Amino acid sequence: MLRSVADFLAPRLGKESGKLFDSMFPAQLGRHIQPIEVGRIVAFLLSDSAEIIRGQSINVDGGDTPY
Repeated sequence: MLRSVADFLAPRLGKESGKLFDSMFPAQLGRHIQPIEVGRIVAFLLSDSAEIIRGQSINVDGGDTPY
């Protein structure tokens, strides 16, 4: 999905799509987030281990959210 965002933005920003994509990652993490990493969070939240969690917002963005 992020690659298609880079493809869309690149001509508008006058940049190469691949280079733009390579720069689109959370600065604190220093790399792209992999789908399996998001899946692990979803699996945890669906498991019995998370049964006491209620009404929380969990940012799975590698530290990109400023709050």
